[in-house]
Amino acid sequence: MGTIDGSPFNWEAGDYDPHGQVVGEGKKNMIRCGLIVASNVAAEDKVQEKDDLSRLEKEAKQIFSDDLSTKYLAIFNDKNLYDHVMSLDHIDETHQRQLLKLAHLGVQSNLQFFAENQTELNEEDIETIIVLFHKIQRGKDPDFDDKYKAMELEFAS
Repeated sequence: MGTIDGSPFNWEAGDYDPHGQVVGEGKKNMIRCGLIVASNVAAEDKVQEKDDLSRLEKEAKQIFSDDLSTKYLAIFNDKNLYDHVMSLDHIDETHQRQLLKLAHLGVQSNLQFFAENQTELNEEDIETIIVLFHKIQRGKDPDFDDKYKAMELEFAS
């Protein structure tokens, strides 16, 4: 944004007053415009946050049956990957750490391959891990990275 007093083509002829009333009003208008835009962006962000869950529900219903959609959305809303993996007492700590490491690296195919082929996890456990992996990828599990890093530090010491 900018404001100009006079015509740039006629400045040499004296049509220029950078400290005059027109430039002052232009500056006020620029500030007002910036505040209006910032306010609208903030309002859109709030609406977007509310729409995220409904969009997830719509996407899930397009892919899965109503029962599976409900199940996966409940997992997505009620659990987090770190705590879920650490609660799996039928796999050892090494496998738990590896699952979390692969989730941290962010490649679903590697995570899923390891879960299916290198652990004794059942299909429901693997589905839950994949759903919660997507929660991380969508930025809806903000504590995952901190918990993972703390685990890595604890293991290193």
